[in-house]
Amino acid sequence: MSIAPDTAPVAADLTDDAVAYATAGYAVFPLKPGEKAPATANGFYSASSDPDTVRKMWAAAPAGAGIGLVPMLSGGLLVVDADTQDGADMMRAWFGEPTVLTAGHAAGKHQGGGHWWLWLDEGVTLPEGTTIASAKSHGLDLIGAGSGGAYVVAPPTTLRQYDGRAYQTVGDSHDVPSGHPFLTWLADVVEQQQREQEEKRAAAAARRAAHAVTGYPNLNEWQNDQLWSDLLAEDGWTDTGDTDRCGCPLWTHPWEASTPRSATAHEPGCEASRSGESGVLHAWSTTVADRFDGQHSITKYRYMTIARYDGDYAACREAEGIPNEDSFSTGGEAFDPADIEVMASASRWPFGLSGGNTFGGGLSEEQVMAEAAWSEAWVKGEFDALVAPLVQAPTEPGWIYTAADAAKSGYHTPVVRKDDGTVDKFDPWDREAFPLGHPAAPDLYRAIFDFNDFTRAVLRNARANNPHPTGPMPLLITELIRGGMRWPTEIGAGPGTPLSISSLRIGGSGKGKSLAMKRTKWTVLPGLDSVAEKVTGVPHNGVFGVSDNIPWDSHRSVGSGEKMPDLLTDTFEEPKENGKGTRTWKEQKKHPVAWVEEGEFRATLKRGGRDTSTIFDAYNALWAGENPLADTRTHGWTELYDFFMFLTGGMQPQVWLALMGETTGFLQRTLLTGVSDPWRLTPDGLAGQPPAGWTPPLLPTPGENGHPSEFVLCPAIHAAVERNAELAAVEHTEADDAWESHLIQVRLRVACLAALRFGTMVVSEDIWNWTGYVIEHHRRVRAWLLAMADAAEAEEDKKVGTRRAAVFTAEKAARHERVEEAIDKILGHLAQEGGESTRNRAKRAVGRKADAYVDAEAALVKMGKVELLPVKGLAVPLRLVM
Repeated sequence: MSIAPDTAPVAADLTDDAVAYATAGYAVFPLKPGEKAPATANGFYSASSDPDTVRKMWAAAPAGAGIGLVPMLSGGLLVVDADTQDGADMMRAWFGEPTVLTAGHAAGKHQGGGHWWLWLDEGVTLPEGTTIASAKSHGLDLIGAGSGGAYVVAPPTTLRQYDGRAYQTVGDSHDVPSGHPFLTWLADVVEQQQREQEEKRAAAAARRAAHAVTGYPNLNEWQNDQLWSDLLAEDGWTDTGDTDRCGCPLWTHPWEASTPRSATAHEPGCEASRSGESGVLHAWSTTVADRFDGQHSITKYRYMTIARYDGDYAACREAEGIPNEDSFSTGGEAFDPADIEVMASASRWPFGLSGGNTFGGGLSEEQVMAEAAWSEAWVKGEFDALVAPLVQAPTEPGWIYTAADAAKSGYHTPVVRKDDGTVDKFDPWDREAFPLGHPAAPDLYRAIFDFNDFTRAVLRNARANNPHPTGPMPLLITELIRGGMRWPTEIGAGPGTPLSISSLRIGGSGKGKSLAMKRTKWTVLPGLDSVAEKVTGVPHNGVFGVSDNIPWDSHRSVGSGEKMPDLLTDTFEEPKENGKGTRTWKEQKKHPVAWVEEGEFRATLKRGGRDTSTIFDAYNALWAGENPLADTRTHGWTELYDFFMFLTGGMQPQVWLALMGETTGFLQRTLLTGVSDPWRLTPDGLAGQPPAGWTPPLLPTPGENGHPSEFVLCPAIHAAVERNAELAAVEHTEADDAWESHLIQVRLRVACLAALRFGTMVVSEDIWNWTGYVIEHHRRVRAWLLAMADAAEAEEDKKVGTRRAAVFTAEKAARHERVEEAIDKILGHLAQEGGESTRNRAKRAVGRKADAYVDAEAALVKMGKVELLPVKGLAVPLRLVM
């Protein structure tokens, strides 16, 4: 079979190669051009070794389709894929060089890898129980083992992620006789795995027996004692004998499955589970997901309750010996508090985070006192000594800027297709379009949204179809503001620093800018939708008062700058003492917070552009915590203090050009977020899932349950603020950057708002570092908009230049035409005058073309058709040269 060069183009037609494989007895099917993913609806189940069928499949596939080959359907072929250098070294020791070098053999996470195509001699079989992942721990995938539900990419397929490099046939296949060292080694590996599985099953059975008498202390221990192999087998599921890439087994459901791959049963400790729960059943089949409340990641607790107790969680708990949820103070299903992580495990902080409940529910007296001790230590300046061993200096991430680097890190590059199936023009790695990188790059989004269960919930909600997906970053800022709307306004980020922020959601028309403001996207905040009158110093958690309601999540548009401070005040009237007319005055609201939302910021910009408008000036004053109101004859002076003003809006990228002309400093105070989320189109899992039934923590109560009475800022924040103050002391330094002038203030406020939603008043080093990723996103959006503005300006300059060139060319042509006409007039005049005349008479003969006379005369002299004679008096004689 022909070998494709290492640089074969992605779009090469591989129909003949595919037919040649089929003719040789191999079962093949088409892959998406430049990718490993199947191009057929049924995936590798479409594979065929019939040449006519294969030719028809490639005729219907996209141009440039690659070749997928199913070993089990190809005469019993076993393909060993060495993913690591150790695995490759073992295979070379047994069989020599590989049969195929992969497209990523020279780069990427499988660098040095290869495929060994093995044919077992007649009568020789693999050890019983062998699966695709039996040798995974040794860096080898056994493709064709088990049920055979797997395929390999076959030469000369090319992959876009490796710059179009091809899979290459570089050696022969290998025969494996009985007693071959490879088979002996594999038998030992499989036997060891089976022994470990039996030991695990026996240990689980022993624990279940012990807990049958005493009951389980928590849900987590119960789940660890349940094995998916037992649960599924007892309910009629079928073990396919195959495993997923992670090594966990694949199962077929008992409800008339159309394909064997119904679900992967992840056991505790499997990283591929990507869930806050240990050992989830990941449903590939919609039939399975539909039976379990639409969930694709199903815990053992959920499975047991729905499959065996008809969805009755209380009955499941009673029968299985799982403690009642009241013991855990979560108000929902029975979860062990250890499973409800408000902060990611790498981001734990000593206090304010226990169980995700900051009101002390479920905390022992000792825990509350310990948290208070941590807080007191911080306030006294003794915290560094206590916490120093727990804090590591953050390392600067090496961001991904190319498709190749993304592939090395295990990420895909989004591919956008048109309605006709062809690939649309889109390159998220284009540094001209995205100078600092794409705002939604997978490594950046992982850093932002895999931080804790709150951020994971935001990412999940943003991408959900309720009714449509929206940008995760705009939704995140919306969630932070919702917390700020409920927070006591007298407790800001610091003295004179309110939590007020402004943020613009950037995206084209129809890209989901407004969806971030849809309630269906928001996390559940029980009891916080509207509560009673403000109580000083206490966050609003819906637990007090019975008077007038406050709509916490309400927001409105404003028509002028004067209207903004009105949102923070109430207007009162009373009759004047003389009985003539009424006296009107304003007073600050009991809970002075307001949220201005402009769905299309273009309209705001139009209003703000009027000379009489003070929208931007008013907002800048409110952002700084200053009173923008004037002392008027009608209302007098209105005192404003300790208030929050939040401003959000949606803006199309092209509006940025107009907004850049706004000179009040509004942009420097505004956090930019991008709506675009192209990696939603890929299978990349950028963050885990929060546990089933998880709800965000309540806002912390200042001075209670170990919480301080004001925000506690980590040393890094103090250092950043001090450095910012130093830079503000002088003008025109190299460090000056107008875009960065207010960014420390913006970041500080985001950090405090985030801490509240994480359930704490301590802005830890981890939270501060996390806000750095949020600011990185902001900078990338800003760089994208500035690059777009530069490109638009360059395009306009190009158009102006083109217009000017066209005008110049037209003028030059017209001038040339006038000179030609003047030449004809001059020659005609000289012929009429007998061959001689004067310049003045010739000019008069030219008539209305006299402006072209000088150029016409010079041209005639240069051509030798006219000569100038010596001057006679004031006249310049001309003579026609015959």
